Amino acid sequence: MLADACIPWHGAIRNDGYGRAYIGHRRWGLAHRVVYEAAIGLIPDGMHLHHACGNPVCINPNHLTPTAPGEHQNLHHANRSHCIAGHEFTEANTWVSKQGHRYCRRCKADRMVRYRKRELVG
Repeated sequence: MLADACIPWHGAIRNDGYGRAYIGHRRWGLAHRVVYEAAIGLIPDGMHLHHACGNPVCINPNHLTPTAPGEHQNLHHANRSHCIAGHEFTEANTWVSKQGHRYCRRCKADRMVRYRKRELVG
């Protein structure tokens, strides 16, 4: 059961969707990293933890794989089906940069509306 199901973090959640765990002495850490190190062992230096399930609040150590930073970034973005605001990445709603990063067109349009309103007021 543990290997299959996501285990959601029920504590504090950062703005980017990752769990935040208090690790003492006024220090905070990413919940999935804290749980991985407690259950599996130290994360190799310079490595990131990739959520194979694509769920940033999941703390199931069986869903986490140490990955090189560049590879992790590619996997992280490739697995997303929605932007951080919840808009689906469709062909019509996705803009891809020269570096291969995907961006949500709807979020960009919303940012422009907010920017223009500030410019008119300010």
